[in-house]
Amino acid sequence: MRLAGFYLKIISIMQNIPLTGHKRITEIEQFSLSFGKLRFVCVLFLIVGFQMACTSSIEEKTEKSEITSPEETPGKQIVEIKAMKFSPATLIANTGDTVLFVNKDLVPHNVTDRDNQDTLSSQIAPGAEWILIVTKNLHFYCSLHPTMEGEVQLANP
Repeated sequence: MRLAGFYLKIISIMQNIPLTGHKRITEIEQFSLSFGKLRFVCVLFLIVGFQMACTSSIEEKTEKSEITSPEETPGKQIVEIKAMKFSPATLIANTGDTVLFVNKDLVPHNVTDRDNQDTLSSQIAPGAEWILIVTKNLHFYCSLHPTMEGEVQLANP
């Protein structure tokens, strides 16, 4: 109770508000609400700032060039499907390498051989993955979105 009285005095001194019964409660409530809103806004900015920092850090670490070579990660390559594109669009791999297609897009995609029109994968749902074992040069596209194209080139044909 003493602490509440102390707060009342500080508030009234700072705002030149008389310490009358009903007015005092109203001012404390306003101060409490203002402080609560300020605290909420600060926490919100901290959360958003932290999320942005983490996201940009992750994107910098996972960003790849348009062409990757087998020396970078021998035996396993990753093709991300995002923003309606295969990334990297051109991949250089060795026979027997594993290529992991990861769908980071909002819609399903597939992998279809451009040369013979064989659908190599079933639909890859958003968030899902599909694995290809490299056996030959492959020009591929998504038959659901034909403008999406890519290729796997053998480093040792």
